[in-house]
Amino acid sequence: MLKQRGFTLLELVLSLAIIGLLAGLAAPRLSSIHTVVDVRGFVDNLRAAIRYAQKNSMSSECDTLVTVDASGYAVSQWPVCQPSDHQAATVVIAHPSQPEPLQASLPNQATLSGRAVFYYDRAGVPREPINGDAIARALVLSIGDHQVIIEPTTGFVHAP
Repeated sequence: MLKQRGFTLLELVLSLAIIGLLAGLAAPRLSSIHTVVDVRGFVDNLRAAIRYAQKNSMSSECDTLVTVDASGYAVSQWPVCQPSDHQAATVVIAHPSQPEPLQASLPNQATLSGRAVFYYDRAGVPREPINGDAIARALVLSIGDHQVIIEPTTGFVHAP
């Protein structure tokens, strides 16, 4: 006589309950990973945008403004290469590989401590928009667990 094999209804229900419980515990962890990846991507794009701004100012011989605040970042220039007001750049530079402007919003649930508004002159030196002086100390932007540092004099952008 053959013995029938299989699972009872109780075993199936318990197995599904355990799987559902484990999935419920893992879901918040996976969503926090998504936030971490978004923030890291934003930081990498910000560093690349600042580097591009410096290169653009040197190659075009037009001052290039970089604005980083709680809403995100934007890289822009003036319609004329000899601006009289370094605080009012109006033309957002196009992304080098896409038709969109070179700007981005801060990811959801990310926080930015610090604010930076500066421009690169034709020599690639970061300067204060108010008085045109070279920035005297490093600009440090903290986004979540990451930092972006813009060095004075050279304008070198890096993350520790």
